[in-house]
Amino acid sequence: MLIGQLDIKVPSVVKNVFFDLFLFTTGYKVGPQFFRGLRGDALPQLALTVVLCVTCLVCAFTAAKLVGYDVGTAAGLLAGAFLFLLLRHSRRYLLLFAGCLVLFQFSNASLTPLVSQNLAVSKLAWSPLLVAGLIIGPQIIVALLAPWIGYWSELWGRKPLLLAGFATEALRGLLFAFVSDPYLLILIQLLDGITGAVITVMTILIIADLTTGTGRFNLTQGVVGTLIGIAAATSTTVMGFVVERLGDATGFLTMAAITGSGLATLWKFLPETKPAEYLD
Repeated sequence: MLIGQLDIKVPSVVKNVFFDLFLFTTGYKVGPQFFRGLRGDALPQLALTVVLCVTCLVCAFTAAKLVGYDVGTAAGLLAGAFLFLLLRHSRRYLLLFAGCLVLFQFSNASLTPLVSQNLAVSKLAWSPLLVAGLIIGPQIIVALLAPWIGYWSELWGRKPLLLAGFATEALRGLLFAFVSDPYLLILIQLLDGITGAVITVMTILIIADLTTGTGRFNLTQGVVGTLIGIAAATSTTVMGFVVERLGDATGFLTMAAITGSGLATLWKFLPETKPAEYLD
Protein backbone atom coordinates (compact mmCIF):
# COMPACT_ATOMS: atom_id res chain seq x y z
CA MET A 1 0.00 0.00 0.00
CA LEU A 2 2.82 2.41 0.90
CA ILE A 3 4.61 1.70 -2.37
CA GLY A 4 1.43 2.37 -4.31
CA GLN A 5 0.71 5.62 -2.48
CA LEU A 6 4.26 6.88 -3.06
CA ASP A 7 4.00 5.93 -6.74
CA ILE A 8 7.20 3.88 -6.63
CA LYS A 9 7.84 1.98 -9.82
CA VAL A 10 8.54 -1.70 -9.21
CA PRO A 11 10.06 -3.75 -12.05
CA SER A 12 7.93 -6.55 -13.40
CA VAL A 13 10.61 -9.12 -12.57
CA VAL A 14 10.47 -8.18 -8.87
CA LYS A 15 6.67 -8.40 -8.89
CA ASN A 16 6.77 -11.88 -10.43
CA VAL A 17 9.38 -13.10 -7.94
CA PHE A 18 7.40 -11.99 -4.90
CA PHE A 19 4.17 -13.34 -6.37
CA ASP A 20 5.82 -16.73 -6.95
CA LEU A 21 7.12 -16.69 -3.37
CA PHE A 22 3.60 -15.98 -2.13
CA LEU A 23 2.18 -18.88 -4.12
CA PHE A 24 4.95 -21.21 -2.91
CA THR A 25 4.41 -20.25 0.74
CA THR A 26 0.65 -20.70 0.49
CA GLY A 27 0.98 -24.06 -1.23
CA TYR A 28 3.61 -25.27 1.23
CA LYS A 29 1.40 -24.35 4.19
CA VAL A 30 -2.04 -25.35 2.91
CA GLY A 31 -1.30 -27.94 0.25
CA PRO A 32 -0.76 -31.01 2.48
CA GLN A 33 -3.97 -30.29 4.40
CA PHE A 34 -5.88 -29.85 1.14
CA PHE A 35 -4.80 -33.21 -0.29
CA ARG A 36 -5.39 -34.99 3.01
CA GLY A 37 -8.91 -33.61 2.90
CA LEU A 38 -9.39 -34.93 -0.63
CA ARG A 39 -8.46 -38.41 0.55
CA GLY A 40 -11.09 -38.14 3.28
CA ASP A 41 -14.72 -37.10 2.97
CA ALA A 42 -14.09 -33.84 1.13
CA LEU A 43 -14.79 -35.18 -2.37
CA PRO A 44 -18.46 -36.09 -1.71
CA GLN A 45 -19.02 -32.70 -0.09
CA LEU A 46 -17.31 -30.95 -2.98
CA ALA A 47 -19.44 -32.85 -5.48
CA LEU A 48 -22.62 -31.98 -3.57
CA THR A 49 -21.62 -28.32 -3.50
CA VAL A 50 -21.03 -28.28 -7.26
CA VAL A 51 -24.36 -30.00 -7.94
CA LEU A 52 -26.29 -27.59 -5.73
CA CYS A 53 -24.59 -24.50 -7.21
CA VAL A 54 -25.14 -25.66 -10.80
CA THR A 55 -28.76 -26.55 -10.04
CA CYS A 56 -29.46 -23.11 -8.54
CA LEU A 57 -27.73 -21.38 -11.46
CA VAL A 58 -29.62 -23.36 -14.12
CA CYS A 59 -32.99 -22.87 -12.38
CA ALA A 60 -32.45 -19.14 -11.90
CA PHE A 61 -31.26 -18.69 -15.51
CA THR A 62 -34.20 -20.68 -16.91
CA ALA A 63 -36.75 -18.79 -14.78
CA ALA A 64 -35.25 -15.45 -15.76
CA LYS A 65 -35.43 -16.32 -19.45
CA LEU A 66 -39.00 -17.60 -19.27
CA VAL A 67 -40.34 -14.63 -17.31
CA GLY A 68 -38.17 -12.04 -19.02
CA TYR A 69 -36.27 -10.72 -15.99
CA ASP A 70 -33.46 -8.24 -16.50
CA VAL A 71 -29.91 -8.96 -15.31
CA GLY A 72 -30.36 -7.30 -11.89
CA THR A 73 -33.57 -9.15 -11.10
CA ALA A 74 -32.08 -12.44 -12.27
CA ALA A 75 -29.06 -11.90 -10.01
CA GLY A 76 -31.38 -11.26 -7.09
CA LEU A 77 -33.30 -14.42 -7.91
CA LEU A 78 -30.06 -16.41 -7.91
CA ALA A 79 -28.95 -14.92 -4.58
CA GLY A 80 -32.33 -15.71 -3.05
CA ALA A 81 -32.12 -19.29 -4.34
CA PHE A 82 -28.75 -19.81 -2.66
CA LEU A 83 -29.96 -18.28 0.61
CA PHE A 84 -33.17 -20.31 0.62
CA LEU A 85 -31.14 -23.44 -0.14
CA LEU A 86 -28.93 -22.74 2.84
CA LEU A 87 -31.83 -22.21 5.19
CA ARG A 88 -33.94 -25.05 3.85
CA HIS A 89 -31.15 -27.56 3.75
CA SER A 90 -29.73 -27.23 7.27
CA ARG A 91 -31.63 -24.59 9.23
CA ARG A 92 -35.33 -24.92 8.46
CA TYR A 93 -36.25 -23.61 11.91
CA LEU A 94 -34.55 -20.33 11.09
CA LEU A 95 -37.24 -19.54 8.53
CA LEU A 96 -39.90 -20.23 11.13
CA PHE A 97 -38.17 -18.03 13.69
CA ALA A 98 -37.67 -15.20 11.19
CA GLY A 99 -41.32 -15.33 10.15
CA CYS A 100 -42.47 -15.06 13.77
CA LEU A 101 -40.13 -12.11 14.32
CA VAL A 102 -41.71 -10.40 11.31
CA LEU A 103 -45.16 -10.89 12.87
CA PHE A 104 -43.88 -9.57 16.19
CA GLN A 105 -42.30 -6.47 14.68
CA PHE A 106 -45.32 -5.80 12.49
CA SER A 107 -47.40 -5.62 15.66
CA ASN A 108 -44.88 -3.94 17.95
CA ALA A 109 -43.85 -1.12 15.63
CA SER A 110 -47.28 0.54 15.71
CA LEU A 111 -48.24 0.19 19.37
CA THR A 112 -46.15 2.98 20.86
CA PRO A 113 -46.80 5.50 18.03
CA LEU A 114 -50.57 5.02 18.33
CA VAL A 115 -50.56 5.43 22.11
CA SER A 116 -48.27 8.46 21.82
CA GLN A 117 -50.56 9.99 19.23
CA ASN A 118 -53.58 9.59 21.49
CA LEU A 119 -51.76 11.21 24.40
CA ALA A 120 -50.37 14.02 22.25
CA VAL A 121 -53.80 15.08 20.96
CA SER A 122 -55.37 14.90 24.42
CA LYS A 123 -55.95 18.07 26.44
CA LEU A 124 -53.89 16.92 29.41
CA ALA A 125 -51.42 19.49 30.66
CA TRP A 126 -48.82 16.80 31.24
CA SER A 127 -49.21 15.05 27.90
CA PRO A 128 -45.68 15.97 26.61
CA LEU A 129 -44.13 14.47 29.75
CA LEU A 130 -46.34 11.40 29.46
CA VAL A 131 -45.25 10.86 25.87
CA ALA A 132 -41.64 11.17 27.00
CA GLY A 133 -42.34 8.60 29.70
CA LEU A 134 -43.70 6.20 27.09
CA ILE A 135 -40.33 6.31 25.34
CA ILE A 136 -37.88 6.58 28.23
CA GLY A 137 -39.52 4.11 30.64
CA PRO A 138 -39.07 0.99 28.46
CA GLN A 139 -35.47 1.95 27.71
CA ILE A 140 -34.67 1.92 31.41
CA ILE A 141 -36.26 -1.51 31.77
CA VAL A 142 -34.24 -2.80 28.81
CA ALA A 143 -31.00 -1.51 30.31
CA LEU A 144 -31.77 -3.22 33.62
CA LEU A 145 -33.00 -6.54 32.23
CA ALA A 146 -30.83 -7.18 29.17
CA PRO A 147 -27.70 -8.28 31.10
CA TRP A 148 -29.78 -10.92 32.91
CA ILE A 149 -31.60 -12.33 29.90
CA GLY A 150 -28.57 -14.19 28.60
CA TYR A 151 -27.91 -15.64 32.05
CA TRP A 152 -31.50 -16.79 32.43
CA SER A 153 -31.45 -18.32 28.95
CA GLU A 154 -28.60 -20.58 30.08
CA LEU A 155 -30.62 -21.68 33.11
CA TRP A 156 -34.06 -22.11 31.54
CA GLY A 157 -33.37 -22.30 27.81
CA ARG A 158 -34.19 -19.97 24.92
CA LYS A 159 -37.74 -21.03 24.17
CA PRO A 160 -39.40 -20.21 27.53
CA LEU A 161 -37.99 -16.68 27.50
CA LEU A 162 -38.91 -16.18 23.85
CA LEU A 163 -42.49 -17.29 24.52
CA ALA A 164 -42.61 -15.00 27.55
CA GLY A 165 -41.52 -12.07 25.38
CA PHE A 166 -44.21 -12.73 22.78
CA ALA A 167 -46.85 -13.26 25.47
CA THR A 168 -45.93 -9.98 27.15
CA GLU A 169 -46.27 -8.15 23.84
CA ALA A 170 -49.69 -9.69 23.18
CA LEU A 171 -50.78 -8.72 26.70
CA ARG A 172 -49.65 -5.14 26.12
CA GLY A 173 -51.80 -4.90 22.98
CA LEU A 174 -54.82 -6.27 24.85
CA LEU A 175 -54.41 -3.84 27.73
CA PHE A 176 -54.03 -0.86 25.40
CA ALA A 177 -57.34 -1.85 23.79
CA PHE A 178 -59.26 -1.50 27.06
CA VAL A 179 -57.32 1.03 29.16
CA SER A 180 -57.48 4.75 28.53
CA ASP A 181 -56.16 6.24 31.79
CA PRO A 182 -52.89 8.05 30.87
CA TYR A 183 -51.02 6.99 33.99
CA LEU A 184 -52.01 3.36 33.55
CA LEU A 185 -50.85 3.59 29.96
CA ILE A 186 -47.38 4.48 31.24
CA LEU A 187 -47.34 1.38 33.45
CA ILE A 188 -48.53 -0.82 30.59
CA GLN A 189 -45.87 0.64 28.32
CA LEU A 190 -43.19 -0.60 30.72
CA LEU A 191 -44.03 -4.09 29.43
CA ASP A 192 -42.39 -2.98 26.19
CA GLY A 193 -39.09 -2.83 28.07
CA ILE A 194 -39.47 -6.46 29.14
CA THR A 195 -40.35 -7.49 25.61
CA GLY A 196 -37.54 -5.44 24.08
CA ALA A 197 -34.89 -6.93 26.35
CA VAL A 198 -36.07 -10.50 25.80
CA ILE A 199 -36.56 -10.34 22.03
CA THR A 200 -33.32 -8.46 21.34
CA VAL A 201 -31.14 -10.90 23.27
CA MET A 202 -33.04 -14.00 22.18
CA THR A 203 -32.81 -13.01 18.51
CA ILE A 204 -29.02 -12.93 18.67
CA LEU A 205 -28.75 -16.13 20.70
CA ILE A 206 -31.19 -18.16 18.62
CA ILE A 207 -29.63 -17.08 15.33
CA ALA A 208 -26.24 -18.05 16.77
CA ASP A 209 -27.64 -21.42 17.85
CA LEU A 210 -29.17 -22.13 14.43
CA THR A 211 -26.12 -21.04 12.41
CA THR A 212 -23.41 -22.69 14.50
CA GLY A 213 -20.80 -24.25 12.26
CA THR A 214 -22.02 -22.59 9.06
CA GLY A 215 -19.98 -19.38 9.20
CA ARG A 216 -23.07 -17.42 8.18
CA PHE A 217 -24.12 -15.77 11.41
CA ASN A 218 -23.60 -12.22 10.10
CA LEU A 219 -25.38 -12.98 6.82
CA THR A 220 -28.36 -14.50 8.60
CA GLN A 221 -28.54 -11.66 11.10
CA GLY A 222 -28.49 -9.15 8.27
CA VAL A 223 -31.28 -10.94 6.40
CA VAL A 224 -33.43 -11.21 9.53
CA GLY A 225 -32.75 -7.56 10.35
CA THR A 226 -33.83 -6.54 6.86
CA LEU A 227 -37.07 -8.51 7.16
CA ILE A 228 -37.78 -6.95 10.56
CA GLY A 229 -37.12 -3.48 9.15
CA ILE A 230 -39.55 -4.06 6.28
CA ALA A 231 -42.19 -5.28 8.73
CA ALA A 232 -41.74 -2.21 10.93
CA ALA A 233 -41.90 0.14 7.94
CA THR A 234 -45.13 -1.34 6.62
CA SER A 235 -46.72 -1.74 10.05
CA THR A 236 -47.32 1.95 10.74
CA THR A 237 -49.03 2.42 7.39
CA VAL A 238 -51.22 -0.68 7.54
CA MET A 239 -52.17 -0.40 11.20
CA GLY A 240 -52.73 3.33 10.86
CA PHE A 241 -55.27 2.59 8.14
CA VAL A 242 -56.95 -0.04 10.35
CA VAL A 243 -57.18 2.34 13.30
CA GLU A 244 -58.52 5.15 11.13
CA ARG A 245 -61.23 2.94 9.66
CA LEU A 246 -62.15 0.72 12.60
CA GLY A 247 -60.98 2.55 15.71
CA ASP A 248 -58.21 2.27 18.29
CA ALA A 249 -59.57 -0.75 20.11
CA THR A 250 -59.83 -2.79 16.92
CA GLY A 251 -56.30 -1.81 15.93
CA PHE A 252 -54.84 -2.81 19.29
CA LEU A 253 -56.76 -6.10 19.30
CA THR A 254 -55.52 -6.81 15.77
CA MET A 255 -51.92 -6.24 16.81
CA ALA A 256 -52.39 -8.46 19.87
CA ALA A 257 -53.84 -11.19 17.63
CA ILE A 258 -50.89 -10.95 15.23
CA THR A 259 -48.42 -11.35 18.08
CA GLY A 260 -50.54 -14.16 19.50
CA SER A 261 -50.35 -16.04 16.22
CA GLY A 262 -46.57 -15.78 16.32
CA LEU A 263 -46.61 -16.99 19.92
CA ALA A 264 -48.71 -20.03 19.04
CA THR A 265 -46.48 -20.86 16.08
CA LEU A 266 -43.32 -20.71 18.17
CA TRP A 267 -44.86 -22.78 20.95
CA LYS A 268 -46.03 -25.48 18.54
CA PHE A 269 -43.21 -25.77 16.01
CA LEU A 270 -39.97 -24.24 17.32
CA PRO A 271 -37.88 -26.59 19.46
CA GLU A 272 -35.43 -25.53 22.13
CA THR A 273 -32.32 -24.24 20.34
CA LYS A 274 -29.89 -24.08 23.25
CA PRO A 275 -27.12 -26.58 22.49
CA ALA A 276 -26.38 -29.37 24.93
CA GLU A 277 -22.74 -28.35 24.80
CA TYR A 278 -20.92 -25.53 23.08
CA LEU A 279 -18.25 -25.92 20.42
CA ASP A 280 -14.83 -24.56 21.29
